[in-house]
Amino acid sequence: MRATRGDVAFLTAIVALTLFLRIWGPWTAVFAGPRVNFLDNDGWYHVRLVENQVRNFPHHLTTDPYAALDGSYIPVAPLFDTLVSTAVVITHGRSAPTAYIERVAAMAPPVMGAFAVIAVWLLAARAFDRRAGLIAALLAAFLPGHFLDRTLLGFTDHHALEAWLAIAVLASMASRISRDTAERSPVDEVSKSTSTGWWELAGDAVPGVWLGLYLLCWSSGAFLVAIVAAWVGISAAVGAGRNGPTAARIGVAMAISASAIVFVFQEPQMFRRDMQLASLAGLLVLSSLAWFVGHTWRQPSSSTSSSHVVAVQLGLVLATVALAIGTWHWFPNVISMIQTDLLRFTPDPIRMSVTEARPLFLFNVEWDWTMPWKFFRGGIYLGVIALGALVLSLRRTRRLDHLLVAVAAIVMVAATLAQNRFGYYAVPMLAVVTGGVLAQILQWASHDVTQSDSTRVPARKAKAPQRARGAAKSWRAAAVIVVAVLAIMPNVAPAEFRTRDPKMLAGWGEAMDWLRQATPEPFGSTSYYDARYPVGSPVAATAASGYTVMNWWDQGYWISQRARRVPVSNPSQYRAGTAAEFYVNTDPAAALGILASMRSRYVLVDFEMPFRDGGPQGLAGRFESIVTFSGQPQGRFYRNCFAASGSGWSPVWVFFQPYFETMLYRLMVLGGNQVDAVDNTWVVHIEERVDADRRAFCEVVSRQRYHTASDALAAAKMGGDRFHAVGLSPWYPAFPSPALSGFREVQHFREAGQPLTEAPILRIFEAGSVK
Repeated sequence: MRATRGDVAFLTAIVALTLFLRIWGPWTAVFAGPRVNFLDNDGWYHVRLVENQVRNFPHHLTTDPYAALDGSYIPVAPLFDTLVSTAVVITHGRSAPTAYIERVAAMAPPVMGAFAVIAVWLLAARAFDRRAGLIAALLAAFLPGHFLDRTLLGFTDHHALEAWLAIAVLASMASRISRDTAERSPVDEVSKSTSTGWWELAGDAVPGVWLGLYLLCWSSGAFLVAIVAAWVGISAAVGAGRNGPTAARIGVAMAISASAIVFVFQEPQMFRRDMQLASLAGLLVLSSLAWFVGHTWRQPSSSTSSSHVVAVQLGLVLATVALAIGTWHWFPNVISMIQTDLLRFTPDPIRMSVTEARPLFLFNVEWDWTMPWKFFRGGIYLGVIALGALVLSLRRTRRLDHLLVAVAAIVMVAATLAQNRFGYYAVPMLAVVTGGVLAQILQWASHDVTQSDSTRVPARKAKAPQRARGAAKSWRAAAVIVVAVLAIMPNVAPAEFRTRDPKMLAGWGEAMDWLRQATPEPFGSTSYYDARYPVGSPVAATAASGYTVMNWWDQGYWISQRARRVPVSNPSQYRAGTAAEFYVNTDPAAALGILASMRSRYVLVDFEMPFRDGGPQGLAGRFESIVTFSGQPQGRFYRNCFAASGSGWSPVWVFFQPYFETMLYRLMVLGGNQVDAVDNTWVVHIEERVDADRRAFCEVVSRQRYHTASDALAAAKMGGDRFHAVGLSPWYPAFPSPALSGFREVQHFREAGQPLTEAPILRIFEAGSVK
């Protein structure tokens, strides 16, 4: 594959389009104010890591006292932050202001997205042809979905780098396969494959270098190692002796070079480092075995007998089983990590509380067949069809590069179905597959043009028939129209490129600045934030903070980076259960005890934490997630029932007394104040029902409003177990509440133009009686 000047010009235009689409839309939201407003919570913590590395370059942060109580070992692989900090140091030095660091960090995702598009071009061009590369790159540039989102300006996270390096690994593998195919002729195929030189292994190690960098980018990078291992195994089993040695040789070289990079550059205490090395060891063993078996059973002819194929397949199965048993016996912790990773693809309540971890069809909790269209529009459907065509063609071609593309695309699509966030892998791979199929359509049209042109005779004898040339041009025009209609028109979604909403509301930004300026330094000095902390266990390596801030985990990184204070929980869900236990606690004394154990001096509550009216969509707020993390049953606080009406069934949310007694409700909604008289208490008669599909649900048979909560409680008690005193509104109090002691509201924040009659969006309390 040699790129022409035209190819370079087209690719340059595609890269320019990639950058424009990713920078233009979010520009106003990200760079509107004096501080960068990132589009994802993790962006603030990456800036925290980058800023500390800039101040102490080239040393990166391994233990962070600002991440959690008594410090936390950094669970983030270092490559993304190292690349950004290197760019900052080169352009502005170690003394670069925070604002400059934030802007460089915000620009990193679109730049890395552009490199990912170039990698898509190279992979498709190597595996298919030049036109496939350009089509795939164009599709990757504008297809909607997670790849576009994760490479937007301000989406500062390692996902853009992940996508780039993952595709680069596959592209470099395809390059080695095509080089190996070009260098082997049918005459010397056997001798060439049985005498591999060191120079070949050195060339095959290049994809391993990319793989090692990928593992330095993402701690769970064994995901891609498993894809490579699956490709090696399938190549050996299906290709028998013919293709197995080439794939196995590449697998061996990749495992060795990637292991060296991980062993040297990955921190020994890095989260899942053992998993990375174990997966590479497994790839090495499997590839070595496949190489050995492939040589042993290789036949002089171009085909392999069925008995040899069965022998190879049986040997690989037995070896895989033996490898699994050996790992389970000698490395049980690796098996435990594998189980944990596999369980991440099951929709349990904790994972369902994180939207990006939900299965694609369950993104809105209820099964929704339209979710692929909502996320990816027509690109995913066309890609899956093209993937099916590619898999069918493998029965005839047995091409290693096509098998690599197919295996990677299948795994990445399956991962996306299990967790929607893996769409940033699936979209580029489906772009590659779609580019290959659409290029084939253009190839057929070009073939027709060639056939038509071949009918021409020299001009001095006769003119070429105008009708033949016209038909040829029509075929070519029709092919271009088909490609445009299938690939471009259904996927142009203007809404995907609109101005993006900033992640941090203005009130939250003001609150973080207030915490930084108006509260004591947790470590006694502002300079400790930029210090170089010793590498070691969290407690031994860093000073103990004087106090922490009780918070829900979503905003933990805001507190660490912008407020420079220590949160109780953060978006890694670290101590999310402890925070949830505090917020849903109905005993003020017990809640203060939790604050004391966490050394929490301040408590943050915001309007999104309790339930609130969500309009036609039902309830809004994070309360359901908070209850889930606390481990308490949701039915203690609320239930979603139904009431019969003339038009069918309508939902009725009922909120029991404990909901109104939680610390979260009393702090955020009531402001910790006393509430005496209420006129919002109902008695509902609830019956348990089963519908025609044998699904259990609760029916509100009747409901009656009482002027006082005491009257409602008495009526419910008189009615029996099926009658309950409840509130039917999540925000307005339904039961009296005494003032909270031990809490003092020290500040609150509102959005611009918000009426004073409404509750503020955020309250900050100082807790008393905390030693």
